[in-house]
Amino acid sequence: MAKTLKHQLTGYIISGILATGTDFVCYNIITLFTHHLSIVKAFTFLLGTIVAYFYNKIITFEHKGGSIHHAFKFFFLYCVSMFLNVTVNHGTLFITNYYVVPSFTKKTFAFIFATFISMVINFFGQKFWVFRKPVI
Repeated sequence: MAKTLKHQLTGYIISGILATGTDFVCYNIITLFTHHLSIVKAFTFLLGTIVAYFYNKIITFEHKGGSIHHAFKFFFLYCVSMFLNVTVNHGTLFITNYYVVPSFTKKTFAFIFATFISMVINFFGQKFWVFRKPVI
């Protein structure tokens, strides 16, 4: 049985919370030990991507089978999204350098803004490209 858009959005939000939580926690822990924020952001984004793939494949879009083609499409979509995520995160950190606010606040704002951009791209990319149901 195909899920409705409401159910897909609910599943996507749950997977997003899990994936973003993974990304956020790992990002903040690792950045305590290094100043290479863009490299860390790319790595932690990848960790969140792995969580999102399995949750969305199995639960959100109920995609059956283990096609390597779908996994490739998913990871290609997330590579594009990761590039945009890291770029937006970096650009936001650069812009917020001109404001006198705590470093944690700048990092958190940049993280949330970059994540929002990724979320929109990833949902529509998964729904209409990666896990698209064939029209019968």
